[in-house]
Amino acid sequence: MRRMGSLGYTLVVFTLLIGAVLAQGWRSAGILCATVALILWLQPTALAPLRSWRMWFMFALVGGSVWLLRPILQPTDELLSGWVLLRGLTIVLLLSFYVQSVGLGELALLLERLGVQGLGFALGVALNMLPLLLESLRNTWAALRMRGGLRRRRWQTLQRLLVTVLANGLRRADEITAAAEARGYHPARAARAEVRLQRVDLLWELVAVTSVGVLLLLP
Repeated sequence: MRRMGSLGYTLVVFTLLIGAVLAQGWRSAGILCATVALILWLQPTALAPLRSWRMWFMFALVGGSVWLLRPILQPTDELLSGWVLLRGLTIVLLLSFYVQSVGLGELALLLERLGVQGLGFALGVALNMLPLLLESLRNTWAALRMRGGLRRRRWQTLQRLLVTVLANGLRRADEITAAAEARGYHPARAARAEVRLQRVDLLWELVAVTSVGVLLLLP
């Protein structure tokens, strides 16, 4: 089966998110099963959070805290029964699925098509800036260590580190913006790629809507 487009992924994930929020009781488990089945079919690597001990530790910590503090917090029966944790797990898996399925460029084009002008340029600048900021951080940290700044006046040293990295980042961002303006770039005049619903998008959205609708309407 052909891969869905960014708009198709967005609609399917949005539909399942609505189902996860509205579902109560055992229906939360049904939405979770539907989400896992979808991910196994389209993007199995998106199930990686299930192998993360940090996520399970966080869920156990939150659930244990609610259980121990129930006389004070007076949580609802749904919260005590654990259905809310299933809802949270569903949301985590859906976000993982969306991030791995839709590239940053596709998301930028989709949002620009929906009227958020200049987002593609902003994301491009951010991606360009990240490695430069990391390099500036490493170089500044190495220079401070060589000068022995970390052994005395640590607070002032950290302040200098932060100021230096921010100054380098702002200077580089200003250079990129000036270069774009010199080439006549303007968000309102930027070319917008066509974003269309494909047949496969409609098919998967129909599956998602049907699954969520059946689970929510069952007695």
